[in-house]
Amino acid sequence: MATAVFRPRAVACASASALLLSAALLLAGPVPRSALAAETPTANAALAAVIDPLAGWTLAHGRAVGLAVTVVLGEDKPVILTYGTAKLATGRRAAVPVGPDTIFSLGSNTKVLTTNVLAQWVAEDLISLDDDLADFSAAVGPLGGAVQGALKQQITIGEMAIFTSGLLDVPPTCRNDQQPAQTGCMPPAGAFRPGLKAYGAADFLTLLRQTRLRNWQADPPPPVTSLPAPYNYSNTSNALVGLILGTPAGQPITDKSVNGWFEEVRTRVLKPLGMASTFLAVPADARPRVANGYSPAFGAAEVTGGAITGFTLQNAGASYPPGPVAVTIEGGGGSGAVLSAQAGPDHTIASVTVTAGGSGYQLGPRLLRDGVPVPDAPVIVENGRVVAVVLRDPIAVGATPPRFSIDGGQTDVGGTQARVVGRVFAGAVRAIAVVEGGSGYVAWPVVRFAPSQPQHQRVAIVAPAGFLKSSIRDMSRFTQAAMLARRTGGAKVPKPIRDAFRLAQTPFACEAGPPALQNCPSGRAQAGLGWQVFPRDGGKPRVLAKDGGIAGFTTQTLVSPEMGLGVMVMASSQQSSGVATATAEAIFYALYFRCLRGDPLCPQKK
Repeated sequence: MATAVFRPRAVACASASALLLSAALLLAGPVPRSALAAETPTANAALAAVIDPLAGWTLAHGRAVGLAVTVVLGEDKPVILTYGTAKLATGRRAAVPVGPDTIFSLGSNTKVLTTNVLAQWVAEDLISLDDDLADFSAAVGPLGGAVQGALKQQITIGEMAIFTSGLLDVPPTCRNDQQPAQTGCMPPAGAFRPGLKAYGAADFLTLLRQTRLRNWQADPPPPVTSLPAPYNYSNTSNALVGLILGTPAGQPITDKSVNGWFEEVRTRVLKPLGMASTFLAVPADARPRVANGYSPAFGAAEVTGGAITGFTLQNAGASYPPGPVAVTIEGGGGSGAVLSAQAGPDHTIASVTVTAGGSGYQLGPRLLRDGVPVPDAPVIVENGRVVAVVLRDPIAVGATPPRFSIDGGQTDVGGTQARVVGRVFAGAVRAIAVVEGGSGYVAWPVVRFAPSQPQHQRVAIVAPAGFLKSSIRDMSRFTQAAMLARRTGGAKVPKPIRDAFRLAQTPFACEAGPPALQNCPSGRAQAGLGWQVFPRDGGKPRVLAKDGGIAGFTTQTLVSPEMGLGVMVMASSQQSSGVATATAEAIFYALYFRCLRGDPLCPQKK
């Protein structure tokens, strides 16, 4: 009989320069937005007031090329807002704007579709979370004989799904004369995840046979002697779960197991939820809707005496042709500054030089925590008022709650001071609320690099961990179903999908230190089946999160089922930029704390 409880253990187009120039000119124009206002006339304007400043600032400052956002409130029709460009203009075609049916790469948000299928299998007694890898020897092959061979066979399906198996995150890159067929290493072909032809199922299984299970929270990571191991986010383990789901019983995992896994996802999740624009391999008739992946560099100007005197590179981007990269600078109350940039042989921005400082520039306001500037916490100004603050990372709360303030960024003629407060959930400040926007503020100078060349990713053997593509319209339905809503897209959410979400969103392990839940520090995240779970914090309902990133794209999903609130953001911006996560969290927690105070915008409890 299947069980959801783990048993206890003893222990070729236009030239590059022309492309970059056209991209820079495009971004210099206004940021477009489209919205499904007709579908959600009441909520749309209120939500746009929250989202527009965040999205507009993100695109104007070159942190992403395109954005798609959905906000789900209870069982109402989701609000969808889209911004920016899906495909930049080239010499042969005009720019293509992002729309509700534009197809983005999901990255690791794929994992929570995989684990919904897994949870459905558990409910149907097709698999148990307690099943060992030894039970799937026909699929994975013999794992004995190597270091920790016996222990490796004792890894359970559940431990792989919650990342406590001791498996590494991604295969190492081949070095010297190493070959994938010998060690399971990935060929250094420039792709983070090589396609199936370069790295297939046989190579992946070789990696498993030669991998030593470790405590990856330690540095250096020692081997583990018992399971479950301390939490370690692992594409390898999640991919293996998906491949097992996609392999017929009694047969070995092959490259075709990827297609078998996707068929399970399509049959059990996509088709029942009406997600007709979610694909592994996008068919020809849908390809015009596919967004390009871009990884633009970005940073912040330094100002002294009204002149631009330097530049702090906050993200070096990716996929830039080596050589000069176009840079534009505007705003900040000044003019005349000229910056130049060079991309290095690794296709990232290697240097930024101020060739003319200009005059009249002023830095915008900064967020202070107890009088100390918070790094990379943009303060957004519109019409002289502070309208939003974005946190790149949550700020841990100690014994004394931190006090936040806005410093600088006002013109010499004066103005009133903006006031902000931190909103706390799960032991950290996760949102900065603007209590009073003040007046007389100047926005930061806008420095934009031309976007990089488009990035593309072939289907890889680890596809169950991160290779689906979807539209924001489809993901609005998935997000609503993940909130345990009974209806989405005008139809009922099938009970097997809702029950599977309940299991997948159950916390099984602590992400910090030993995995036992009973010793998990207050406020620390817990691991569900692919989901990150933040338990109830006093009277504040729990929050579940899943982020994702793949070449040129980032995504973030946040849901609070008890509150009836969900947010999902997809961005054409590389994973290290944190754009989707920061934007989604700013939107979600702004609404979350409003809902706690009974805002009429939010679903009302009956």
